[in-house]
Amino acid sequence: MASVYVTFSHPMGPNNSPVRRGAGRSEVITSGATAASGLLTSTTNEIATIFCATAVYASVTGEAAPASAHYVPAGIPLDIAFTQTGQTVSVIDV
Repeated sequence: MASVYVTFSHPMGPNNSPVRRGAGRSEVITSGATAASGLLTSTTNEIATIFCATAVYASVTGEAAPASAHYVPAGIPLDIAFTQTGQTVSVIDV
């Protein structure tokens, strides 16, 4: 179990620039042996920045599972773009 820090934000500029515009929205999801989802939902053109001190898998298109989610390395943030509005972040321990 670990605390996974998630921030929703909008990219600024072309090609999903790492510079963000406006205020972000954040939440903490506790990961575990089964998938856990956050409560924040995406809006148009948002990106989720996901950070955890330990490695986890993360998904924005359904329940996280090793075979169908992004690997988030320990201590390295990962940006994932939402594909539609109303999506949440789901995480599971590696």
